[in-house]
Amino acid sequence: GIRCVGGALAVPGLVGPSTGTLFVAPNLHWFNADLPAVTERLALPSTVPLTFENEANLGALAELRYGAGRGLSSFVHVSGGWGIGAGIVLDGRLVRGGHGFAGELGHVLVDPRGERCACGATGCLETIAGLGADADDTRVAEALAVALRDVVHLMDPEAIVLGGAFAERGDGLATAVADRLLATTLGARWSPVAVHRSLLGRDAAVLGAASTALDAVLADPSVVPSLPIVRAPETTRTA
Repeated sequence: GIRCVGGALAVPGLVGPSTGTLFVAPNLHWFNADLPAVTERLALPSTVPLTFENEANLGALAELRYGAGRGLSSFVHVSGGWGIGAGIVLDGRLVRGGHGFAGELGHVLVDPRGERCACGATGCLETIAGLGADADDTRVAEALAVALRDVVHLMDPEAIVLGGAFAERGDGLATAVADRLLATTLGARWSPVAVHRSLLGRDAAVLGAASTALDAVLADPSVVPSLPIVRAPETTRTA
């Protein structure tokens, strides 16, 4: 009995929101995937509009609206999994970059002598802190702090929100990353960046996708045609 008014597909990797093309998802070995063609298999009604977005970006939107980012004007949501993405929020808005590719934190160099990454480079954050690396909390915290130190210096966010698999590691990981950033970032003496564990965990991208699908309706409810009014048949009372 629930009416579907829209949908959004959350995917890892570099996405062209206007074209619906997933250009590359290195860990899945996907290249130039035509997302509209893929979603045709779902057999959704043609009246249901679909959008396509990077999962870390959708997670950031969810944290901004419902989670650890509420009340913040700028933060970076770090989505942990086999891959590692970041959704960047500045002045209350999602930052996608000039081509829509911003936020690929997992491919920031943290160890020049490290392992080969799926992207082709060596020593990326994902090779240490991704799920496939199976590193302990101490090593993950160290690698995250190295990558996030550059983010803090470049963007000066109010907070870092650790989501996905990082949130499941508990508050200890957030505390360890915060301590390392406090010791290594230039402005920490005056305004240390806060590090929070996500309140939404792995549900963040799903909630972000749902809220994105609803945005157009909330902005203009008339985009959804009214349902016909069905009245119950009148009954005749008998004495």
